[in-house]
Amino acid sequence: MSTYNAGNQSASQAASFTNLTTPIHLPPLVSNNGADSPYLPQSHKAQNPSVIGYTDLQPENSSTDFGSQTYYKVISNENEVFKDVELVVKLDALTLTGSATQPRYVDDVLCAAIEKAEFQYGNQLQVLYGDELHYSMLQETDEDELKRRQRLQASGLTVEERAALATASQWVVIKLPFWWTQRTGAAWHHYCLQKTTRIAITWRDKGYLLQQTSATSASDLPTPTAGGRYIVDQWLRFSTATISQATKQTYTSMVKSTGATGWLYPIKDMQRLLNTTMLSSATETTVQLTNLTKYGYNMRFWIRPVVNLTADARNNRRWDAIDLKSCHLDISGKRYFPETDKGYMKYGINAKMFAGNPELPIYNIPFTETPDQFQHGLGGFDFVSASSPQLVITTSALDQNYYLDVYLYEHNYVRIVLSEQGSGAETVQPL
Repeated sequence: MSTYNAGNQSASQAASFTNLTTPIHLPPLVSNNGADSPYLPQSHKAQNPSVIGYTDLQPENSSTDFGSQTYYKVISNENEVFKDVELVVKLDALTLTGSATQPRYVDDVLCAAIEKAEFQYGNQLQVLYGDELHYSMLQETDEDELKRRQRLQASGLTVEERAALATASQWVVIKLPFWWTQRTGAAWHHYCLQKTTRIAITWRDKGYLLQQTSATSASDLPTPTAGGRYIVDQWLRFSTATISQATKQTYTSMVKSTGATGWLYPIKDMQRLLNTTMLSSATETTVQLTNLTKYGYNMRFWIRPVVNLTADARNNRRWDAIDLKSCHLDISGKRYFPETDKGYMKYGINAKMFAGNPELPIYNIPFTETPDQFQHGLGGFDFVSASSPQLVITTSALDQNYYLDVYLYEHNYVRIVLSEQGSGAETVQPL
């Protein structure tokens, strides 16, 4: 049996962001003609009340690429309320290196490329992880929605289709479902508080994101055709709604009436433990969960070969996963979920059009009856009060080393307070 005490890979502290000075809102716009391309930046549309529009925001730092960070900042104004946000990226065409063939970006391009994306709002920080976005791309959904995601993400393609797509520059779009986008009306506080939001996107190294058939070495990567960056251009597209002053005043008064208690928005938050090594030939692996320190309503984990998560132009595949025999939690000396029937644990995956992945083994250990609905803040488990919590995984004898990643989904709330003495936002854990 192998035992590993993984380090806590939770979100970085808000202090790691540089201080904000003068807010930057609307950037110079590239095009007002939607016929140019469905992805080119569009002009801001401030029309009649309840008319939907877009605000496209260019990054603060230019010329960023894989392996670096991109920063944005935005502040709401009197004309709009933010509803959703998408990241739009233009990727350069690829050129072969050496004697290889079929240069290509990996499948689900932006999901695989993003290590994490962080929203800093006042003193609050929320993080989205690339692997969770990647998982969401594969999540069970209706066929039309899956096709839409595949088209925007250039996903679900064969090797030949991806290589053909990479012969010219391509546009890729991914939705970033931050806490203000996950519930109707949850963006309104941004208008009320009139504070700047900072967005940081951390890109994985290019070695994890590119492939060539018959590459001679792990570092034998295709290069950008233009000889510069793989990411030619990028921006954030905010979906906005223009609403009346009377509607805004009604909402503001409603929040003010809550006093110091504030207006609470339920949000989905998480902690994670990465890269617990499951050793070759092992049949049982124990993961120490002592670094999980929040009140969780669902635990999700997946098991993937180490070689698939190592930069290698010959093998960059993040979602080849293995099955397991059973698992259980050992909490304060008591055993939970000892059943070997995994039917209730395995999460539904609609992957019929994802070559080689008819079903991805992604497991849930729920602590509530609604483990994937963050709106329902009832039920959960407080890991702070647990003594030596452990996750025990049983498999057949492993043919190679595997990595086990664990995500703890947390009930969390954002408290919005508006008052004459001062307004602000804070996150609060449920009782």
